[in-house]
Amino acid sequence: GSSGAAGAGDGEGALADGTGEIVGEGVLDKCLNAAEYVASGIGSLLLLPVNILTYPFRGGSGGLPKGPNDVDFDVIHTNWYWRNLRRKFRFYDAEFVRIHPVHMDIRGRHAYSSIESVVFNSDTNMVIRYKDGSSPDFIQAPADDCKAIVKTIEKKTGKPLTVWRAEDLEQL
Repeated sequence: GSSGAAGAGDGEGALADGTGEIVGEGVLDKCLNAAEYVASGIGSLLLLPVNILTYPFRGGSGGLPKGPNDVDFDVIHTNWYWRNLRRKFRFYDAEFVRIHPVHMDIRGRHAYSSIESVVFNSDTNMVIRYKDGSSPDFIQAPADDCKAIVKTIEKKTGKPLTVWRAEDLEQL
């Protein structure tokens, strides 16, 4: 068979990674992210001698494994003090995680069953709310990615998600 373009032959129901586009990142966010990246680089340089000495004793690849059914979306995640952070949401079969895109460490983990609802404030701004008391995830991404996140969750769970539009909630 031919491999062709991405998604060729996968059929209508195949899940695909997001666009990789970043939406909603302001000038201050870019400066803070750059500073965080530089600080991370300096930290890596300081740890270089230790890493060289310990390298032969480390096992594994050091990254987060991504299987063929796992789907990634690059988003802006707004944290509790309103800082817009670049994050990667990875949707596994049993759960989904929020990952730092540079360090590739898990910053949040949720079971699909913990999702209460998704609220769209706009086509590019969504909030995932949880039943278990976890803080909501405020996400900004391209409109197609936001729609694809909902479709991905529905496909992984096999059931429809409760999705609201903010303007609908205002009328209640």
